[in-house]
Amino acid sequence: MSLLKIALAQMRVIPGQPSKNFSTIERMVKEAKSSQVDLIVFPELAITGYLIGDQFLDNEWVDFAVSFNEKIRALSTDIIIVWGNVVTLGDNPTITNNDSRLAKLNAALIAYQGEFAVRKNGLFPGVYPKRLFPNYRIFDDQRYFLPGRELEEKLGLKVKSLLQPFEINYRNKLIRFGLEVCEDMWDDAYGFSPSDIYLSQHVDLLINISSSPWTLNKEHSRRDVIEKHAHVPFLFVNKVGADNNGKNVVLFEGGSMVFNQEGRWIGSANEVAKEELFIHDLVTEKHAQPPENKLYDMLLAAIRYTDEQLFQSRLPWIVGLSGGIDSAVSSALVVDALGPHRLQAYTLPTQYNSQTTLENAQKIAQNLGISITTIPIQAMVDAFNAIQPNASLLTKENIQARVRGSVLMNIAADQGGIVLNNGNKIEIALGYTTLYGDTIGALAPLGDLTKVQITELARYINERHQKEVIPHNLIPTWKNHIPHFEMPPSAELKSNQVDPMKWGYHDWLIHELLSFPSLAPERILSMYLDKTFPDEVTALIHHYGLNNPETFIQDLEWVLTLWNRSYFKRVQMPPNIIVSKGAFGYDYREAQMPYEKTARYLELKTKILSLKN
Repeated sequence: MSLLKIALAQMRVIPGQPSKNFSTIERMVKEAKSSQVDLIVFPELAITGYLIGDQFLDNEWVDFAVSFNEKIRALSTDIIIVWGNVVTLGDNPTITNNDSRLAKLNAALIAYQGEFAVRKNGLFPGVYPKRLFPNYRIFDDQRYFLPGRELEEKLGLKVKSLLQPFEINYRNKLIRFGLEVCEDMWDDAYGFSPSDIYLSQHVDLLINISSSPWTLNKEHSRRDVIEKHAHVPFLFVNKVGADNNGKNVVLFEGGSMVFNQEGRWIGSANEVAKEELFIHDLVTEKHAQPPENKLYDMLLAAIRYTDEQLFQSRLPWIVGLSGGIDSAVSSALVVDALGPHRLQAYTLPTQYNSQTTLENAQKIAQNLGISITTIPIQAMVDAFNAIQPNASLLTKENIQARVRGSVLMNIAADQGGIVLNNGNKIEIALGYTTLYGDTIGALAPLGDLTKVQITELARYINERHQKEVIPHNLIPTWKNHIPHFEMPPSAELKSNQVDPMKWGYHDWLIHELLSFPSLAPERILSMYLDKTFPDEVTALIHHYGLNNPETFIQDLEWVLTLWNRSYFKRVQMPPNIIVSKGAFGYDYREAQMPYEKTARYLELKTKILSLKN
């Protein structure tokens, strides 16, 4: 193959900003040409962004985005360009049937010397329509685009006719390109492999352009998928940046890769959501340095992108710094992402706040170099209690949280700022939050993190700063899989209050329940009966007395009951940053409805309760 030098344009795609994205493409093409690159590849939907919702139904805006295809084609003098964008099909009634969804393709495009590349059959010059559409998690391709297979059917074309390779005569040698878009390489669940079809046609190069969202450890499964198909040189190009669907901040880490024809991974760009023009010669091994703590780096990137895209990197962030670990870690993340000058802390004590937590709040602010203001709120709480002298104890507890929320929102309104939400995934799952109290804010950076993950982040933050940023008394020690807290987590809304969660175990349980497309407590019951819990979970079960069958069932049903009751709170919370394959919001989609236990659940429950402790 005569291609000597390729460039993976791991660009930051700004959602909903075609002009800015084209400027990035133009700049990168110019840089690639100056480095004498033969081929440059951009990500999926590089002009529009990917998770932009029903903006794809605005035909005028889509036509505007499509107009950039001609501008990119014109850039292809002396360089082959592959990019992703929308392609429209016009008003052909055979295709559209008055359904605007069917008039659009999520496409990969290819051009050289100012012309779109062609297939032997002459169909759709320069355009490959995405063929496999994800229909799970946060993805909605089927709502907006026509898949390649359906396009073939509607036009009466032969099946796979749009999977013929594009041919380009480059330096007096014919090169056959197989183009794919993201899901097209994740073919195990479809019974149809675009990659295999291309390989059967002896393509010289496979190229997959993606907008592939990040979750923890995604890079490993992605590499495994590519290795399965890399029987010719394989290029994978992924975007960086963040899309915000209103309930989740979805992060894209890049991690673009090059594989040689032996299926060996020989090159990779950075995988920490940083834009990069990665230039490679298809021979030399060149890999980016792996991140020390990818979760930490990606959370910082998500905060930065959210701050820039929504708040123009100029509004003050406001945080309620309680002296607990959650607010300490979320504050540290914002400071590390944006700088101490961007965060203002407020501690809002009542009579129930201990001296230790008050001192912790001051210490955290000092360690982070941020200003902190103390606003005692007991008088406001007393005023509310005077209005409702017969209120329940729980109502009186929650009044404190609502006063705090109101004060923080008023401060933010007065200063033109935005409030940082400190909630974690376990609290959100169990509804251990006060609506209009600690559910406020513009972003919940910890909203998809368990308490265990947060404590690990706290430890890493201290290591990274080489000093005690997060007080040691907030970070548990672990012995034989059991957490030991010097200061057990507490909302401090009454005397001697301790959070009711079984830390470690409930972290695992809630993560496990969300690890599949839907809530499946039967799986947990089966694990109990079959004794197939991981060793660390078994240790926690014994520590918390859950080896008693009745106690185990009571605890599981306590979790399920609170989970089901709390959806109305979750739906009103700010967006969280997706970390797992089961984030509350638009990833794990819920409906507000009663929950009925299945016959299988009741059968397993009966078996467990019949066991002897």
